[in-house]
Amino acid sequence: MNNLIQVYTVAGSAAQRQSLERFLDNTPGMRNLGSGNLSVTPPQHADIILTELLAGEVPQQQLQGAPHWVALLDEPRSSWVEHNWGRGLRAILPRQSGEAELESALTAVSHGLVLTHPDFLAPLVPATASPLSAREHEVLAFLALGRSNKEIAAQMTISEHTVKFHLASIFQKLEASSRSEAVAQGLRRGLVKV
Repeated sequence: MNNLIQVYTVAGSAAQRQSLERFLDNTPGMRNLGSGNLSVTPPQHADIILTELLAGEVPQQQLQGAPHWVALLDEPRSSWVEHNWGRGLRAILPRQSGEAELESALTAVSHGLVLTHPDFLAPLVPATASPLSAREHEVLAFLALGRSNKEIAAQMTISEHTVKFHLASIFQKLEASSRSEAVAQGLRRGLVKV
């Protein structure tokens, strides 16, 4: 039984195609099925189509009916992603992704997963409502800067008791048990930037 992931490469230039084919040839678990430009129809027996696209390139026509595909792009627009997600697009990575990222993406897609690079996620996913109030956001921002309760109270012109009240609310809403854990949760959820 053949357990190799069969990958066909689609890219605009011969240099791009050669680079991706070289990667596939040197990656265990992958089988290089060759490559073509954006006007070539990929072989039907490919498991995944690996595409490298420049701004404005749209391979929808060639990939209709194709198996799952992975797109390497500079900046995906949400309308482009929406349009292509139902047409087999399963992973989006930056064009300059390293070999480990490419291998991980191809493996993940071959196992039925979908994936995108973290840098691409924010513009593609609608912002969710923050669980924190505006004042709690301010307190969390000061926490991220390492401020004490007394310093936070002075900056916000509120009492230390009010700061403690806000902290208790933040801990509960972020399911945190310490100041550092609250900041870590805030960073993970995009509620605070440092």
